Amino acid sequence: MKLNVSTYIYKINFLITLLIAVIIVSCSSEEKEIDSSFITDYSWRLESLIVPIAIDLNLDGTASLDMTDEFDCIKDENFYFNSNGDVWYSGSNLLLIKTYGGGTITERYECSEEPVDLFLRWGTFRMIDENNIEIIIEEFSTFPGFVLEYHFNNNKLTQTISSNYPISYNEDTNTYNREIIEIKKVFIHN
Repeated sequence: MKLNVSTYIYKINFLITLLIAVIIVSCSSEEKEIDSSFITDYSWRLESLIVPIAIDLNLDGTASLDMTDEFDCIKDENFYFNSNGDVWYSGSNLLLIKTYGGGTITERYECSEEPVDLFLRWGTFRMIDENNIEIIIEEFSTFPGFVLEYHFNNNKLTQTISSNYPISYNEDTNTYNREIIEIKKVFIHN
């Protein structure tokens, strides 16, 4: 059987095209949708805020590694993840009170006497994988588009960040000394 050269080239081109199509389809960049039902439609409340060094934030003479031991109202921080991808947020009721007088500033932390029980739409979230979540801040931020990452493990959401945090109190200046330290926030669902 004698093959015509043009038929031979046609068959080779067809096989190459078919092979490329198979490779493209099998290597498709479609993202697999990750189930987020384990975090949605729950309120996630701050359980602990852990710092690497003991801090006496409430100035009662006892330093703690968990700042919720210093002020219980820190636990008022909440998230709510809607199944449509929205994130609602309510901050803690901890206030930094600055008093100005005589050319000096005095700083003290205290819990608000009237709790703020207000959830505001904060942004959106997406699942990175089965254990990691990104919150994209869209509202009420000086940095819209800022991304926060959370890790899900043992029915808890954990965030570890570096923050300029008060580490001690300076009695001479009546202000908190601050340092960039790593803090760990752990949230549980209600």
